[in-house]
Amino acid sequence: MNSNPKIERPIFIVGCGKSGTTILYNIICGHPDLAWFSNYFQHWPLLPQLAVLSWFFTAAQQRHWSLRGIPRPDEGYTLWDYCKSVIDSPSDPPLTQYDVTPHNIDRVNMMVRNHMRYQRKSLFINKNMRNMRWIKFVDGIFEDALFILSSVILGRVFILY
Repeated sequence: MNSNPKIERPIFIVGCGKSGTTILYNIICGHPDLAWFSNYFQHWPLLPQLAVLSWFFTAAQQRHWSLRGIPRPDEGYTLWDYCKSVIDSPSDPPLTQYDVTPHNIDRVNMMVRNHMRYQRKSLFINKNMRNMRWIKFVDGIFEDALFILSSVILGRVFILY
């Protein structure tokens, strides 16, 4: 297991609520090379070792099992809150590349690397509704990030950059 995997071309799914981002995220997370945040981290954000259990999700998807309690792809709000030093306001303002600090970069990279390492995956994907307002912030952390826009209204999925 690589103790410090290189984060190359992380993928971020963005879109408005009810635009198909969740179903797209769940389908893509079944890919054997992709690491993702699971629902377990809403309760235990500082235990990245739990990411090892993600194989249950992939196995259940491949075998069409319906298992309760297995880790499932999640937006990772608790993890993102842990990583950003910007104080939340009631409106949760958009963040830009100017809001990125060395602290943000270190924490986000550590968090993503830990998930890739424990899930034994070479790529990372995340879907978070905040990312729609944080594209420039996330791009400031990962200069080679890939953003995918999901839109049910247009019936299309677009790769932004």
